[in-house]
Amino acid sequence: MINDSREQAAEFATTATRLMQEHGVAPTPANFQVWYSYATGRDAALNRAIDILVSNDCEFNEARNAEIYEQFFGLDARGAALEEAGGKLEELVSTVVTQIGDAREDVSGFGDRVEGLSRPAQENLSADDLRKVASPPALRLGASRKSKRHLLPPAAG
Repeated sequence: MINDSREQAAEFATTATRLMQEHGVAPTPANFQVWYSYATGRDAALNRAIDILVSNDCEFNEARNAEIYEQFFGLDARGAALEEAGGKLEELVSTVVTQIGDAREDVSGFGDRVEGLSRPAQENLSADDLRKVASPPALRLGASRKSKRHLLPPAAG
């Protein structure tokens, strides 16, 4: 819902009241809601429907006014809005469930890695063997390079 400033709301209300008088529309709350909305121009479908009725010189009698109100503001219109909101909520819940599942898999993979690290410890491996198992491949590669430095020519200085 858009909150109009006091001045803007007064302009829309004045326009709605004037249009209702011009077209012989009874000043009921439901009719005012229709014409206030029309005055804002925010509902293109409503404005198009009223413009067509006006251009065809249709009478805005009680039945027609009720029909317009029901079409754009009645239970059917609110039900459609609720259905749309429900669909968006369903998508959001699905996304959250997927993300939770992904996180669960990440945690499970971490648990498997920790369990894999604990097995060598239970097999009475030496401290060096445990370091090799526990260290990431990049660290093992770095250690390997350090041990082979004596094979490389001295760095140019």
